[in-house]
Amino acid sequence: MNNLTISEVKNNFATIISRTGSGERFVIQQHQQPVAVLMSNIDFIHLEKVTQLAHRLVILLGQSIEVLHKIESGELHPTMAAYGLWQDEPDFVSLVDEIIENRQNQPLRTEVAYEVDG
Repeated sequence: MNNLTISEVKNNFATIISRTGSGERFVIQQHQQPVAVLMSNIDFIHLEKVTQLAHRLVILLGQSIEVLHKIESGELHPTMAAYGLWQDEPDFVSLVDEIIENRQNQPLRTEVAYEVDG
């Protein structure tokens, strides 16, 4: 994907639209932060279909529709869709405790010094 500023998009709009129609995607930035994505209609339709399929799959696997709505609204991180599917597993709590313990008991990593030739 190409990054463009808003002024670049304004100054080259017809060319960018043509390139988008040919399959290129653009990230539009304001103050060096991404604010929008420009993609072809075909890519957008494909993205929507994949999103709908993923949504249906998560529901079929047993996720709560309430959790999905919270993810869509930004109240929950998307990884919570997977978490909710495992929350009723009897070993889940012990697995989480084991992960936390392993992380706490890891030795500190030594800092690596990089040398630049030239």
